[in-house]
Amino acid sequence: MLIKSLTVENFRNFNSFVIDFDKSLNVISGLNGSGKTSLLEAVYYLSRGKSFRSQCVVNIVNHNQDELMLKASLVSDDIDIAVGISKNKSGKKVIRFNGKDEKTFKSLTSSLPLLLLDTDTHRQVASGSKHRRSIIDWGCFYHYPDFSKIWRDYNKTLAQRNYALKSGCDVIVWNDLLVEKAESLNYYRKMYCEDLSCVFKYFWKKFAENLDEIECDFFCGWNTEIGLLNELVESTNLDLKLGYTRFGPHRMDLKFNVKDNSAFQVLSQGQQKIMSYALTLAQGKLLRDKKDISCIYLIDDLPAELDSFRIKAVLDELIKIDSQVILTAINYEIVSQALSLNFKSIILD
Repeated sequence: MLIKSLTVENFRNFNSFVIDFDKSLNVISGLNGSGKTSLLEAVYYLSRGKSFRSQCVVNIVNHNQDELMLKASLVSDDIDIAVGISKNKSGKKVIRFNGKDEKTFKSLTSSLPLLLLDTDTHRQVASGSKHRRSIIDWGCFYHYPDFSKIWRDYNKTLAQRNYALKSGCDVIVWNDLLVEKAESLNYYRKMYCEDLSCVFKYFWKKFAENLDEIECDFFCGWNTEIGLLNELVESTNLDLKLGYTRFGPHRMDLKFNVKDNSAFQVLSQGQQKIMSYALTLAQGKLLRDKKDISCIYLIDDLPAELDSFRIKAVLDELIKIDSQVILTAINYEIVSQALSLNFKSIILD
């Protein structure tokens, strides 16, 4: 599903703004402070119900207003679907999808798979396992229909075990249930990681000529030779002291290695940026190839992240994936120099 048009009201510095999108490549250009990133943020907010720049809705609503509103026309197989959300500074929200009120963002999130690349993406990938888990869980959400329920059930069980650890209640009663949920969760994550790793290596070779190959190693969150149940039993005393469960899918990680060394220790900042682009494009291509679903790429300040050779390489591959791309640049001519194809230019004053 693609975004045909978007109406932004009282969002950041926009009082009211309407923008039409092309189904392929859209380039938003303008000087610093003109609102380029805010438009990407609005699209992201429409799908996720949260911002990638701020946790507080007060910072997102126009300071002269009490409520933001986003409305969009989505198109799928030549059928238009109207969606919209509003949220006030106290956090009260209204979600509309195809003429019906929704309690959660699940319908919007399911219909609008988004992948974001900004100046912080490579740092987030390198910062810790939490963000790398979110990459895997994003893919599992769209590839496996029952994944989100299994993920919620596991986290509920984990919270109950952690509560028992902190309160001194019987911990053992939660072990079997936790293992059951963990194994289901791990099955999907491992399967997705194997597929993602193959596609990632394809893009790494495209974008990182003459650089060493990167290996992707899946760590499920416990020692598989010992087994999760045994890990939980053996670590009970230490878990009680710490007040939390040390083993399980909540400790899952996808590790990137170059010749048995962490890629984040070996690669330069520029090479890590290339790696983050390869990983994100791999997510979209895998979704397109496996599920025939096109995602929307939001790319903030592409020219600042990559040299001219890699700008062209990235854009060429995005067009092959057949995705809707919305990217920002101070000057759209940087993109036009890299591509011979037409694109929609949106210039902000």
